[in-house]
Amino acid sequence: MIFLRNNRLTPFQHRIELKRIYQFDRFGFGSAASAQALLSTDPNIEFVDADTLAPECLLRNWKEGDWFIPLGMQEKKKLSDFFIDEKIPLFQKTAIPILVSNGEIVWICGMRLDERHKITSKTVRILKLEYTPRDARIE
Repeated sequence: MIFLRNNRLTPFQHRIELKRIYQFDRFGFGSAASAQALLSTDPNIEFVDADTLAPECLLRNWKEGDWFIPLGMQEKKKLSDFFIDEKIPLFQKTAIPILVSNGEIVWICGMRLDERHKITSKTVRILKLEYTPRDARIE
């Protein structure tokens, strides 16, 4: 059983430019050009095909109806179903930043990349994304 105060997290939406570092109340986010995609076991680091992204993106929280194509899959999946599969409690899913470019979800920060933005043999420019969660206690 989990007891919480009835303080909902304020919805957030931050416009960001790529190749910059940002610090927000509950997390940090940065991106930088990379010569290669290095294999990492850190879920908070991801490499994407830079040419699939707009120069300005959004970092925002989950919204009803959001969907993406999880890396390795061909079919779209609702984020609400993804969060259930990952056993993310209802009160936490609104705190997870989601990177969006041109209206498409690119990365559920720290969790899963969208198939449409992965590195392929046709990738010319690579972008390293880094998410830095902070103490996410809900008070």
